[in-house]
Amino acid sequence: MGCINNEQHFMLFAHNGSNNHGCEALLRTITEQIKSEFEQSRISLCSFHPDEDQNANVSNINKYINHYDTVKRHSFDHIAAAINRRTVNNPYFNYSIMQKHIIKEAQNNDVCISIGGDVYCYKKPYIYYTIDSHIKKAGKKLVLWGCSVERDAFDEDMKKDFERFDLIMPRESITTELLTEKLGSNKIKPITDPAFLMQPEFLPLPENFEKGNMIGINVSPLSAGYEKVNGMTLRSVHALINHIIKNTGHNIALIPHVVRDPLGDMQCLTEL
Repeated sequence: MGCINNEQHFMLFAHNGSNNHGCEALLRTITEQIKSEFEQSRISLCSFHPDEDQNANVSNINKYINHYDTVKRHSFDHIAAAINRRTVNNPYFNYSIMQKHIIKEAQNNDVCISIGGDVYCYKKPYIYYTIDSHIKKAGKKLVLWGCSVERDAFDEDMKKDFERFDLIMPRESITTELLTEKLGSNKIKPITDPAFLMQPEFLPLPENFEKGNMIGINVSPLSAGYEKVNGMTLRSVHALINHIIKNTGHNIALIPHVVRDPLGDMQCLTEL
């Protein structure tokens, strides 16, 4: 990536908010690592829920930018987006409008880092294809830090997007193998999942929490949304819990990962 001086500016984007504890872990460790190497650097965070990040007291953030931006009704941008949506429906055009403030912010930074984790595992992330394209057109360094990629989702559009990055840091071997196969190894640098670099905080354990004898279970509305048979996800998890109770001596901990309403994990875990 070349020489980066101690006072450069970093923009983090594709962050889904700290009430998603996986996103929170990525954010905390990545900002700590940046500051440990570049103490005088400034970090701007583009988040879909910046209020969550501020409430979580994530340190090292100098500026918060909301990924959501309301386009003023009847403005030129609003009319142009409406015409596009009703005619050619080019997603890149509309996201160029909706993320104009993020694209502008990128121009004020030296290194732009996508920290979305698994955003390349689901439907086509046109929003990030658009942002990435504008970042490179502005001549900025572009990094994908701590990513996972679903092989079935990888296509020519995704390959074109990955080719824009100066550095890609997969967090597990399956993604490393896939990206090395598709892109070569020059820009692929596998790393430990940043979430596992967090310093542990030891707290009193709840009643019936037996150290070394617990099985943690998480199920979310996101996973349930992919089921082919209505209700199958929760029925399967319920059957798993019954099996554990009847056939092992282990206790069970239901662990929420996303804790925001209305689609937080407690919606499913409470039903269990």
